[in-house]
Amino acid sequence: DSMGYDELFNEVKKWHEDRGLIDGSSDKDQCLKLMQELGELSDDICSDIYNDLTDSLGDMLVVMINIMIRNEISVKDCLRKALDGVFVKTE
Repeated sequence: DSMGYDELFNEVKKWHEDRGLIDGSSDKDQCLKLMQELGELSDDICSDIYNDLTDSLGDMLVVMINIMIRNEISVKDCLRKALDGVFVKTE
């Protein structure tokens, strides 16, 4: 696959726009969808299925991108905040 990050991101954005999931949805709706996708990932991991973690993680990422687009936050900003914030703790 020769698609770069920006192309993939734009495809995800277009997918959401085509389905009315940016203006026609809410952060609450998308958060509930994210929890559903997390549940599917958890079911796979806890039952030792491990069919394709990239599918479950990709679905979660698509939903998170929807929330980021809606709130004008970039993936880079989220990662930077996680690394500079409470995610990385020093002892």
